[in-house]
Amino acid sequence: MSTADRSRCTNSLATKCCVSSQDNACALKHLNHVIDTCIQRTNANLENASRDMSSVSAEADSSCTFRVRRATIDDVQSIMTLVCDLAIFEKCEPKAITTTTNNFQCDGFGPNPMFHC
Repeated sequence: MSTADRSRCTNSLATKCCVSSQDNACALKHLNHVIDTCIQRTNANLENASRDMSSVSAEADSSCTFRVRRATIDDVQSIMTLVCDLAIFEKCEPKAITTTTNNFQCDGFGPNPMFHC
């Protein structure tokens, strides 16, 4: 990958130069930037919506707010619960869930995470 390509990769959300087997570090940096940007924008939208709701209705509970953040290893049980709840919602057989909280810990929060949450 050329220096110009690397520069585009680190400076642009829209570029696809990162998607190459030669530069996984660049792709990971790009992915993390996209995730962080989405989290920031989502939280800004949530704050605006909360403000708008409280200005429209005196009954709106301003204490009922939340923020989106990256999952931590402490969230593994909650992630597993969400997966199980989704399986129930989708009417999957209980035996269809073959993952465990240990899999989430190892695969999502180790030195080379296989997923982001």
